Amino acid sequence: MFFKALVNEKTGHLIQYDKFYIHEVQELIDIRNDYINWVQQQAYGVLADIPVTICTYPFVFDAQAKTTLLQTDAVLQMQVVIESVNPCLILVVRRENIVGDAMEVLRKTKNIDYKKPLKVIFVGEDAVDAGGVRKEFFLLIMRELLDPKYGMFRYYEDSRLIWFSDQTFEDSDLFHLIGVICGLAIYNFTIVDLHFPLALYKKLLKRKPSLDDLKELMPAVGKSMQQLLDYPEDDIEETFCLNFTITVENFGATEVKELVLNGADTAVSKQNRQEFVDAYVDYIFNKSVASLFDAFHAGFHKVCGGKVLLLFQPNELQAMVIGNTNYDWKELEKIYQNTQKKKLYDLN
Repeated sequence: MFFKALVNEKTGHLIQYDKFYIHEVQELIDIRNDYINWVQQQAYGVLADIPVTICTYPFVFDAQAKTTLLQTDAVLQMQVVIESVNPCLILVVRRENIVGDAMEVLRKTKNIDYKKPLKVIFVGEDAVDAGGVRKEFFLLIMRELLDPKYGMFRYYEDSRLIWFSDQTFEDSDLFHLIGVICGLAIYNFTIVDLHFPLALYKKLLKRKPSLDDLKELMPAVGKSMQQLLDYPEDDIEETFCLNFTITVENFGATEVKELVLNGADTAVSKQNRQEFVDAYVDYIFNKSVASLFDAFHAGFHKVCGGKVLLLFQPNELQAMVIGNTNYDWKELEKIYQNTQKKKLYDLN
């Protein structure tokens, strides 16, 4: 089974990854303890007194089990810093300046402090943050950051999804902030409303976006690309009249971008059509937004980086961010809170 799963990974998931799940794994082993052993192996190598860990084979874990692993990692990280003078990461923000205030605090925050439980205080309000204030904070700040007035993201009508806009005037600090906010939301078990395609989570896990991701974000364009690949005749140059360029809108005007060197002089043929599609996908998801995504990636991994992410499939990470109706999130939060209070795991 392990060999089949490895082959499946290398060949591009010919079999759905959830077919390898062993749903009973949490009943068979203590996966929290297994994860701690796995972390030790990652840090110190395989030791004689540490048994082989199931975490070495992450494909057997379903999304619920991986949620437990992420919670375990969060608790371990939090316990490293929770005994300090300020056991919480405190954000004091004004509703009318929520983005500016949050950016100012988070810019000065040390990396280790991102691992602390988040507590939000709205200036002039007496509400105690038992979770509700924190959830409202995430809702309000994401709504503000995704507002068209910033022009940071482009909305695609056909798919109702958003992607980074290469025409924004905002600097990378705001994209870094969104990455931090998404990481904090996961770390504090709070669902946020983000309409990104799966490609975002692939990139966060260092997976390459594919034509399927283009179909999700831009259905009409993705369909056209598939038709190009499926066209059976040899007269592609005459029928499609394409070269290695892409036409983009730039503040009301159109601009032609070359996908490869001398792309305007390179016609798309039957021999190079796959290369053209790959270059098109690469431009949309990578080249055109590289600096913006890099800032987002850095912010996200500042909070949520670490070995635990290596255990996740992109779909599973997406479910952690935007939620999954199959999960009892309230129950998961209770598990986290009880675990933290009892301090079941102590790195020391």
